[in-house]
Amino acid sequence: MSVLAVPVLFEAVKQIFTDEGVSTTLVFGRREPARQVNQGPGGANRIVFSPGADGKLGEYGPVVRPGRNPRSLGTLNDFVTVYCWGYDATQPQNDIAHYEAARLLHDVIFRALHIASHTTCKCNIKLSDPVWVQDKIEKNFGYELKFTLTIPSTIPDEAYTTVMATPVLTTEFETGET
Repeated sequence: MSVLAVPVLFEAVKQIFTDEGVSTTLVFGRREPARQVNQGPGGANRIVFSPGADGKLGEYGPVVRPGRNPRSLGTLNDFVTVYCWGYDATQPQNDIAHYEAARLLHDVIFRALHIASHTTCKCNIKLSDPVWVQDKIEKNFGYELKFTLTIPSTIPDEAYTTVMATPVLTTEFETGET
């Protein structure tokens, strides 16, 4: 069974954070961007990998590295939206401090992605579309930015065996009768 590139890259970045003592929270999932979790090490400083970008899974591309076994049928350039939420708890009303916190988180993840993609994944990732996530508000709790990570994943020519859950039917009633 093939290994998907996005989870491999995420785990490699997580390992880099652990090895280098980065206390920023790093999480994966589509529900994570909406969460406002600001407890624990790093406070509100967190980075989220959310699969897809604007509802798109990715884009199809040509075969990369032909001649492998199993052979490649093509490439799916997976999209991941990466969110960086920075907050400086020592200066809760200072927008410059929050800006710096978010931008430094961006630089930390940019570096980790670069290292992981060249060492663990050995793939050419692409980072694009950095934007600030901002609402028109009077008071904020840090700054958030996001960008799109594109990572190529081979679509292999191999059969998948899927284990399907088998429903269990019973005729037992609440009284214990059958």
